[in-house]
Amino acid sequence: MNRENLSARQIALAFLGRLSLSDVNTQILFDSLMKRSDLSEADKAFVRALVLSVLRHLGQIDFVLKQVLEKSLPSKLKEIQNILRLGVAQLLFLQVPPHAVVDTAVELSKNVRSGVFSKLVNGVLRSVERRRADFREVPISTNWPRWLSLALEKAYGKEKTQRMMKANLREQPVDLTVKNQPQKWAKLLGGAVLKTGSVRLKEAGKITERIGFQTGDWWVQNAAASVPVQLFSSLKGKKVADLCAAPGGKTAQLALAGANVEAFDVSEFRLNRLQGNMERLGFVVQTRVVDVLSLPPTPVYDAILLDAPCSATGTIGRHPEILMRLQKEEVNRLVSLQKQLLNQAILMTKAGGEIVFSTCSLLPDEGEKIMAWALKKYPFLKRGSLPAHLKFLGNQAGDIRITPEQDMDGFFAGLLIKEI
Repeated sequence: MNRENLSARQIALAFLGRLSLSDVNTQILFDSLMKRSDLSEADKAFVRALVLSVLRHLGQIDFVLKQVLEKSLPSKLKEIQNILRLGVAQLLFLQVPPHAVVDTAVELSKNVRSGVFSKLVNGVLRSVERRRADFREVPISTNWPRWLSLALEKAYGKEKTQRMMKANLREQPVDLTVKNQPQKWAKLLGGAVLKTGSVRLKEAGKITERIGFQTGDWWVQNAAASVPVQLFSSLKGKKVADLCAAPGGKTAQLALAGANVEAFDVSEFRLNRLQGNMERLGFVVQTRVVDVLSLPPTPVYDAILLDAPCSATGTIGRHPEILMRLQKEEVNRLVSLQKQLLNQAILMTKAGGEIVFSTCSLLPDEGEKIMAWALKKYPFLKRGSLPAHLKFLGNQAGDIRITPEQDMDGFFAGLLIKEI
């Protein structure tokens, strides 16, 4: 038995166990576990691929296990369930040799309750391997909560929803926002310039070791996330608020555009990370740890960016743990918060000023419907026009709507102009 391979799977198992007990996202938890391991880079990549495969295909995996197990495992056997999930992911989605999958899973199970479930693990995974052909057509919609699937089908239709779900199963791209000369940096980094102006890397590698990182010439930011700031007109010399700023990709864009930026966030930890990012990039911004809803609703800003807290359903491809946790009731709470925050942003903007509202959500309730609500509530608001280079991302109303099959994160963004 290759102990290093087993160690990789042990970390993957620990990852799944920790993930179910906390709200941390996959990347933060992965980084934390990797810092305490001595795995090779290849094995670290395997751990990441294995965990993401489990999370992206979790509904399909659990469906398969339900067909094979004589009865459901009790909740107290969560670790055995996760060992089986890791095994099924390797057999069906990662094409790992069956003998390696079964052997390492059995070894893992020996550490649970003195190994009394080793025979079960062995039998279940061998059965999955024998019946592999039976499980090729398990619908990918089983990975998504039923209420969410229905909401997306209502908004986009079944075919587009299926394309979005399929897009979230593939490896997600790494995009950069560069300070200038995107063609130059695309050539230096081995990437390509997208229509949005982002540079997409063909191979990410160790980001912090790539040319231009330490010198602050670029930062990692999905192409879709770079779009909202591009909706503003000229920001040079203007007083601009970024109301939910951390981790700071959009804050950096505002500063790059020449704005005098005040960055707000309720989390001191997240703002400290933002400040560190600004220092590396050479930008000077003011930061405040504050609940935006507690600020005086007085019109003091020329422009405001509100990238509001949301369900993050547009980022499921890179954060598939969202599917494990998101509840319909949480979306309702977030919609209420988004309206409160947008209302505050409108009141804090000067006459003639601009407000960009955005969310990384696929749900119209957190995008199109929020814009319609604001325009109906405030007669002095009007919708701004899209820049020419972004019109290919526009919806019928004239806002931005990006969905995952466009090879970007799902995003909504709209520009409001306060006329008086």
